[in-house]
Amino acid sequence: KPSGMLTEQLAHAIFHTMVPGSDALLVLHSGGNVPTVEFTYVFNDIQLARSFGTSLLLPGPNHGGTLAEAAKEFGTPVVVGELGGARQHVTQYVEKGVRGVLNTLKHLDMLSGDPELPLKQVAAQEFQVMRSHHGGLLLSEFDSNSLGHEVPGGTLLGGIVSPYDFEELETFTAPFDVSILALTCQHVAEVEAGDYAFMLASGGGLVPI
Repeated sequence: KPSGMLTEQLAHAIFHTMVPGSDALLVLHSGGNVPTVEFTYVFNDIQLARSFGTSLLLPGPNHGGTLAEAAKEFGTPVVVGELGGARQHVTQYVEKGVRGVLNTLKHLDMLSGDPELPLKQVAAQEFQVMRSHHGGLLLSEFDSNSLGHEVPGGTLLGGIVSPYDFEELETFTAPFDVSILALTCQHVAEVEAGDYAFMLASGGGLVPI
């Protein structure tokens, strides 16, 4: 809102300064302090998303009020790269992020050359976010080295225990017949209720791209 609170005025200024004259919007995210991620969100241009260069692509979420969603509604091609987090493999993910930005610029003909892409890329049609319902210690069977791996449906992913007496408070299992790990935490991680625990894509209906 041009006459709203400070944050609303900033959002209005950023959008109207940047988006209308832009060829595309590239957004860079990470998992944050606890989770680690490695995928790209597809919003309204799958080839643009593909050019960022991750092996796994997920359908873009509808988070109203975000710059990506506003730009999509405006008609601007949008790509959101999700890489790294939790201080894991920092150098590796910085390199992947830099390559992703350069790839996107090459795809848009802003730089010469072809994007450097992995041998295999797939687009999932469905994914599920698993958040904690309890604060405590998340004991995970999978860490950031497992991102992109497939696990059978029903596989135990991990659980949350009380830090006081190690009582098991909650468990997480793979939701799809074939589940692909897109977000994980480390083997032992502190979590609050509502934090990300896992994100998994459905291995059914994968679209090679």
